[in-house]
Amino acid sequence: MIVSMVNESGVTRQVKFGFSWTSFFFGGIPFFFRGMPSQGVMWVIISVVTFGLSNLYLMFRINKQTALHYLDKGYNLNPKPHFPSV
Repeated sequence: MIVSMVNESGVTRQVKFGFSWTSFFFGGIPFFFRGMPSQGVMWVIISVVTFGLSNLYLMFRINKQTALHYLDKGYNLNPKPHFPSV
Protein backbone atom coordinates (compact mmCIF):
# COMPACT_ATOMS: atom_id res chain seq x y z
CA MET A 1 0.00 0.00 0.00
CA ILE A 2 1.28 3.45 -0.91
CA VAL A 3 0.29 6.57 1.02
CA SER A 4 0.84 10.06 -0.34
CA MET A 5 1.88 12.80 2.06
CA VAL A 6 1.97 16.50 1.23
CA ASN A 7 3.42 19.48 3.11
CA GLU A 8 2.20 23.10 3.18
CA SER A 9 4.29 24.13 0.17
CA GLY A 10 2.84 21.32 -1.98
CA VAL A 11 5.77 18.89 -1.93
CA THR A 12 4.43 15.34 -2.13
CA ARG A 13 6.14 12.24 -0.74
CA GLN A 14 4.93 8.71 -1.30
CA VAL A 15 5.52 6.21 1.48
CA LYS A 16 5.05 2.50 1.05
CA PHE A 17 3.73 0.52 4.01
CA GLY A 18 4.77 -3.04 4.72
CA PHE A 19 7.83 -5.09 3.88
CA SER A 20 10.91 -3.37 2.41
CA TRP A 21 13.18 -5.44 0.17
CA THR A 22 15.62 -2.54 -0.04
CA SER A 23 16.33 -2.56 3.69
CA PHE A 24 16.47 -6.37 3.69
CA PHE A 25 19.42 -6.27 1.27
CA PHE A 26 21.05 -2.94 2.20
CA GLY A 27 20.18 -2.45 5.89
CA GLY A 28 20.15 1.18 7.00
CA ILE A 29 21.49 2.64 3.72
CA PRO A 30 17.99 3.66 2.43
CA PHE A 31 17.66 6.09 5.36
CA PHE A 32 20.35 8.26 3.76
CA PHE A 33 18.31 8.55 0.54
CA ARG A 34 15.14 9.32 2.52
CA GLY A 35 16.76 12.29 4.28
CA MET A 36 17.25 10.58 7.63
CA PRO A 37 21.05 10.32 8.07
CA SER A 38 21.05 9.92 11.86
CA GLN A 39 18.77 6.88 11.59
CA GLY A 40 20.96 5.56 8.77
CA VAL A 41 24.15 5.78 10.82
CA MET A 42 22.44 4.14 13.79
CA TRP A 43 21.09 1.20 11.74
CA VAL A 44 24.36 0.68 9.84
CA ILE A 45 26.23 0.42 13.16
CA ILE A 46 23.60 -1.95 14.58
CA SER A 47 23.79 -4.04 11.41
CA VAL A 48 27.57 -4.34 11.67
CA VAL A 49 27.41 -5.31 15.36
CA THR A 50 24.69 -7.93 14.76
CA PHE A 51 26.30 -9.22 11.52
CA GLY A 52 23.23 -8.18 9.50
CA LEU A 53 20.62 -9.93 11.65
CA SER A 54 19.08 -6.57 12.56
CA ASN A 55 18.00 -6.22 8.92
CA LEU A 56 15.38 -8.90 9.59
CA TYR A 57 13.72 -6.48 12.02
CA LEU A 58 14.44 -3.34 10.01
CA MET A 59 12.78 -4.60 6.83
CA PHE A 60 9.40 -4.50 8.61
CA ARG A 61 10.09 -1.24 10.49
CA ILE A 62 11.75 1.16 8.02
CA ASN A 63 8.63 2.33 6.17
CA LYS A 64 6.84 3.15 9.41
CA GLN A 65 9.84 5.11 10.65
CA THR A 66 9.90 7.04 7.36
CA ALA A 67 6.19 7.89 7.60
CA LEU A 68 6.60 9.08 11.20
CA HIS A 69 9.59 11.19 10.17
CA TYR A 70 7.56 12.92 7.46
CA LEU A 71 4.68 13.52 9.89
CA ASP A 72 7.12 15.13 12.34
CA LYS A 73 8.44 17.35 9.53
CA GLY A 74 4.98 18.78 8.83
CA TYR A 75 3.66 16.48 6.12
CA ASN A 76 -0.01 15.49 6.20
CA LEU A 77 -1.88 12.71 4.47
CA ASN A 78 -2.86 13.74 0.96
CA PRO A 79 -6.66 13.90 0.65
CA LYS A 80 -6.41 12.91 -3.03
CA PRO A 81 -5.99 9.15 -3.39
CA HIS A 82 -2.90 7.85 -5.18
CA PHE A 83 -3.50 5.34 -7.95
CA PRO A 84 -0.31 4.03 -9.55
CA SER A 85 -0.34 3.81 -13.33
CA VAL A 86 -0.71 0.34 -14.76
